[in-house]
Amino acid sequence: MAKKHDPFPISLQLKTSLGAMSVLYRKLGTVRMAKVTAAISLAQARGEPFKTLAPPEDERERLSRKQAGPAILLYKALREVVGPEEALELSREVVIDGAVRFLGHSVGPLDRETMAGLDDAQREKLIRSMGERFFNATLRWDEISVERIRFTVTRCRFPELCRVAGVPEVAPLLCAGDAVYFGEVVGTVEMQRQDTIAGGAECCDFELTWKDD
Repeated sequence: MAKKHDPFPISLQLKTSLGAMSVLYRKLGTVRMAKVTAAISLAQARGEPFKTLAPPEDERERLSRKQAGPAILLYKALREVVGPEEALELSREVVIDGAVRFLGHSVGPLDRETMAGLDDAQREKLIRSMGERFFNATLRWDEISVERIRFTVTRCRFPELCRVAGVPEVAPLLCAGDAVYFGEVVGTVEMQRQDTIAGGAECCDFELTWKDD
């Protein structure tokens, strides 16, 4: 039996936490970083940021809250220490770092040769299985081929959760890591996305194509 994919293994959580601490220490120094981390710990102890919500309706909702919650608490804590503008910029840096690590774990490398070496059924199974790891999103697959992958996100839980927490401005930060990962980290893929739900659109339209060698 295939081993079930763990979206948040301990190794990933540790690397993400260390990455966040590194950014905060570099930008804030010891004293202000301590204030931020203490505020986050206190908020978590109180059940924030989703204590007013009913229990998660399913596992996808639970995992979405687990991923979005730390970003929301970070921004709220930073806002009290450095103000909203700088808080948003710092949160963006931390969130992108964490998103790139998460995508590396969930998606991994994508290249033309691998896709070309699969038949249609194998290719579709591979890509759809990757899509299932984006528990925050409801996906509609538009094209899975050797040339490109196109899909539409018809629902994203992140903007919903950010609105409930009173910080809708955090939602676009949670989208930013996609472009960095596919555009800069993977290197073999070019990502096009004209609209996002976090930006006010009804859906997010993704197209992944291969960069020329």
